[in-house]
Amino acid sequence: MRPFAITNLALALVWLLFFRYCQNNSYHDPSTLFYDSTRAYTQQYSAIRETEALDFVHKAVSTSATAAKPDIYLNGAKPSGNKDSVNNGKQPEGVKLCVGIPSILRDRENFIDKTIASLVDTLSLEERKRLNLKVLLGENDPRIHPGFGQDWLKHIADEVIVYGDEQPDDLGYHHISNSSMRWLPDDLRNKRVQLDYANLMGACRDQGADYFVLIEDDVIASRDWFKRLTRSIEEVEARSNGKEDWLYIRLFYTETYLGWNSEEWHVYLGNSILLFSIVAGAVLLVRWRSPAMRQLKATDLVRANSGLVFLIAAWMAAYIALYFMAGRLLVSPYAVGVHEMPQYGCCAQGLAMPYRNLEPLERALREPPHDIAGDSFIDMIADRDRLKKWVMVPSVLQHIGIRCSSEKGYLKTTWNFSFEKGPWPLR
Repeated sequence: MRPFAITNLALALVWLLFFRYCQNNSYHDPSTLFYDSTRAYTQQYSAIRETEALDFVHKAVSTSATAAKPDIYLNGAKPSGNKDSVNNGKQPEGVKLCVGIPSILRDRENFIDKTIASLVDTLSLEERKRLNLKVLLGENDPRIHPGFGQDWLKHIADEVIVYGDEQPDDLGYHHISNSSMRWLPDDLRNKRVQLDYANLMGACRDQGADYFVLIEDDVIASRDWFKRLTRSIEEVEARSNGKEDWLYIRLFYTETYLGWNSEEWHVYLGNSILLFSIVAGAVLLVRWRSPAMRQLKATDLVRANSGLVFLIAAWMAAYIALYFMAGRLLVSPYAVGVHEMPQYGCCAQGLAMPYRNLEPLERALREPPHDIAGDSFIDMIADRDRLKKWVMVPSVLQHIGIRCSSEKGYLKTTWNFSFEKGPWPLR
């Protein structure tokens, strides 16, 4: 068999093997030829975490899991009503977080119980004492919210905030009655969301934690979210080194927006031409070094090897096409760690922000006009103030609320496919 025939056969076989590999590993990327919506949104790790969170909710119905009374974390030890006996009179060491969760009554399925349980069910006692969890029941009449008055909410949340005038009750909720801090029933959704965010930021600023974490009420957290987040915060602060401040770290990002982008076509084309030039040049250089070709001029060398150049071009086109068909999530994913993400992140399922930047953001959220979505508004403020935006990879949250995002279920694109491959080992 001629050498060219053997080379073609080998290249074809390798291409087919890569094609088959892409079929098995790129089905979750909507920008690829191999996308399969019936498989892409299958819950794996998030389904496990939902089950674990519900188990914790059942325990929390009768046992306290708050930072002040963390009886559920005592591993069978006798609970004590004395706060100092749990804290040993000492403040916990390490980064302290205040998590704020705005929650509303949803039409089909409510996730607030699983969301808050997944944030605390795997914490150590020391970690739980470094976390203050505030839940805002964002309804004008909080009594219609499925969490109102529930024992599991009282036993997990460190503070429950509601709108409405102060009323005598034994629930211990914090009431926001100031009309300037509340939205009205006729207000548009964007204003409601922005005021909810602002009120939670204000509550956490008063609490005095090092960082505020905004989390939506339709996510599920990984088992190691707290460890990963605190490590990411420390890394970002070290890399910023007081020179370039930042507004947030994403705990969640949707991978459906991270495919090939049409506005970058010139980059892809330039890289493809460069790659072809390097390969073709290398092959022709090897050919030129042979005694029969050494005396030829460059133009004669190309003319004498025109068939070879055509073959290189054909196979390069085939492999480059397969590269793009495979999708960016497979061939060029983010490495595990924390990275800058100035665009394409989406959405506000989880954002961690330093205390020092909360006050101006809270003030901006309260000011009209409220004409853009809350997460887009936060991005706008970051760009305006030249504050960096970071992301944790892999995501430590999954948007399980996608189940209620459309009439046919999994049509909305707010999803992190890599989360389902968890649990990920700590670095």
